[in-house]
Amino acid sequence: MAIITLNNNSLSSVTALPAGVGGKVLQVQANDNSSLSQVSSNTNSLVDVSGMDVTLTPSSTSSKIIIWVSANMGSGNNTHQFAISLSSIIGGTQTTIDSQYETLATKNDTSWITNIYKHSPSTTSEITYRLQFRSFSSNIVYFNRRSLRIVAEEYSS
Repeated sequence: MAIITLNNNSLSSVTALPAGVGGKVLQVQANDNSSLSQVSSNTNSLVDVSGMDVTLTPSSTSSKIIIWVSANMGSGNNTHQFAISLSSIIGGTQTTIDSQYETLATKNDTSWITNIYKHSPSTTSEITYRLQFRSFSSNIVYFNRRSLRIVAEEYSS
């Protein structure tokens, strides 16, 4: 029979992983709402993409959250700029995590946006991740022209 040791300790005496070992997926929450209708706006104010929130409750204050966003935007006008924004809502307080700006070159052009965000919320309170978008002129912009998905994954550190 083989004797197994870890860092020169017997297996029965090891109570924790060695330094530098760890990090695992603790939970995954996704929203791939295929029934969500296309949303449009021509306002410079952020517009919520209702029906696409993702909510999770971290199991530890040291957890890291990775949020994946894949969306399709479109324009009804020539050369148009818009932004997609990701926010977190904790205890009723909404905070922008990041915004991405895009330019569409021609009328009816579409743009695929795929972003990965890292969030270190330092809380065990429930967190809602919310997508928003806005136009930078009075030109109309369409959100979810073809597809939309948001995924939040909690990792231990």
